[in-house]
Amino acid sequence: MTEATRHLEHYRPDVLVLDLALPDGDGFALIEDLRSRGIGTKILVYSMYDDSAHAGRALQAGALGYVTKSNPTAEVIKAICKVLEGGVYLSECVASKLLSKVLQNQDYGNDPRGQLTDREFTVFTRLGEGQSIPEIAEALDLSVKTVETYRRRAKEKLGCDTVDDLLRSSIQWREASLG
Repeated sequence: MTEATRHLEHYRPDVLVLDLALPDGDGFALIEDLRSRGIGTKILVYSMYDDSAHAGRALQAGALGYVTKSNPTAEVIKAICKVLEGGVYLSECVASKLLSKVLQNQDYGNDPRGQLTDREFTVFTRLGEGQSIPEIAEALDLSVKTVETYRRRAKEKLGCDTVDDLLRSSIQWREASLG
């Protein structure tokens, strides 16, 4: 159990504002862990990523809202209030991207990265952020061998011939998702 989970189980806050890029873990895994433990804390994701893939995964994991760090403070407060009431809140740019995918009959899961498990996706995105395999292993509290397995699976699922191809794809994904 992570330190965050221990604190959340003990204090049981009404709402948690969560950055997916945790220094010592995976935001998607934390959301799922809280849901599986029955902790009723409502979750609002506050992220630098404004793409439909991150938002969709967060909502599927159990978050009730998603705002980006580029949103004004007033919108973040509005999102917290909405989530606190039990509603769902998406920042306008994220909602627009998700809706665009739906209208094109291509939900975010049809993106090749939608084929990845949450752990494979986390390893993929962290590679794009410039993290090494040992750094990712330490951050996610996994063995280097396990992270290498996730990297290999992502490489295969995304049709990359080499690890360099996967790394290029991850960097391109990061740049595109940050705008």
